[in-house]
Amino acid sequence: MEKLTVSIPLVNPFILPLERLQTRSSDLWFFRESQRFYHNCTLAFLARGIGRNTCPSNGKWAAFAVSGAIIAALSGRFIILPEPCPWVDRLEVFAFWEGLWPTVCENFEGLDRSFLACMLATLYPSLDYYHGFDSGIVASPFCKDWGRRWFDPNIESVRLWDFRLKEGGKIFESLPEAVQGSIIKVACYFPIALEISLIYEEALRPRAVQISSLG
Repeated sequence: MEKLTVSIPLVNPFILPLERLQTRSSDLWFFRESQRFYHNCTLAFLARGIGRNTCPSNGKWAAFAVSGAIIAALSGRFIILPEPCPWVDRLEVFAFWEGLWPTVCENFEGLDRSFLACMLATLYPSLDYYHGFDSGIVASPFCKDWGRRWFDPNIESVRLWDFRLKEGGKIFESLPEAVQGSIIKVACYFPIALEISLIYEEALRPRAVQISSLG
């Protein structure tokens, strides 16, 4: 299997676990906010974090960047795939959750609870309604909405819709101060998390490869 070196120096990276995490339904406290708040918070976060930068076309790699920025904000470590990665060609969405959920539980006070509720709810993996619950396909609400709602597919470089950026900027100003503070904090880690996700997406588009970190 071909080996690719990520061209970003990573000191003590967070290697995503291979094992699936069993999250009990009683632990899912984050589904208590309104759907409108989830939408507004996610849009404000994407507008602030991604802005006009190029972003992944695949929703799973976009979720990788979002999860990576949150994990980095809470732990100071950026996520990478394990080596070798048996599911790298199908990029299991569970992997992001299994890195994100324990990090949030261990560093709960690092970010605003409402902001975390929004991010956890939108990144939580579940059976895909659009393919049928019996299909076995797992996706998060974020992954399902990525190509349908957030970015402009009609330009060569994938970027968020301009009207979404404007809308997200206005929404950000209307959010509670604590949520704004969390968005600003996580957005600081977004450029590196986004760059890592783009490297993976480009490298793995034609074929599965093994990826290493520097540092």
